[in-house]
Amino acid sequence: SSDQSHNKNTLSVSQKRKFNKKENRIERQIIAMMLQYPEILPELNKRNILEYFEDDTLKSIGQHIFTHTAENGINATGINGGDKIADEVNVSEIINLIDDKEKKSIIAALAIEDESWQLEGCIRLITQFIAIRQKSRNKNFIEKQIKEAEKTNDHKLLLRLLNEKQNMAVLRQKEKIALQNRRIRKA
Repeated sequence: SSDQSHNKNTLSVSQKRKFNKKENRIERQIIAMMLQYPEILPELNKRNILEYFEDDTLKSIGQHIFTHTAENGINATGINGGDKIADEVNVSEIINLIDDKEKKSIIAALAIEDESWQLEGCIRLITQFIAIRQKSRNKNFIEKQIKEAEKTNDHKLLLRLLNEKQNMAVLRQKEKIALQNRRIRKA
């Protein structure tokens, strides 16, 4: 069984560790979506999805996909027939444009992942990803401001920022509870 899983993917052990980090899971799904469901490319481009990527390797792969599809007449102006676009996105051409072996392996692995993409699910994933990254950026921004207020001994600002951070934590907790309640009701 371990031999099968080893042969299934061409990534080295260290690459797999980096590649499988939980925080990159949605980014990998979005790249797989770009390769397997090119009808979504205009929407991804419109939302500047790559601006939210934290993994530079995956971001670079996404840029290659956008560049390749734009150069081959598949642009962000709209969807002009799903099958026609899907036929025009050639994974092997994208792989051939890249010199980096790690990126080639990642593209190959994501292109063959067994996903059944539909527009509604894609939009839901994109929206979720952007919301997660925006919350993360807001939290990091507030934490930087808190450190700055501590350095300058601005107690009034520090108190306001700590209160804001606490309110964000309470909101996150309420969202988690609401999500758990929805899952329980569905079960």
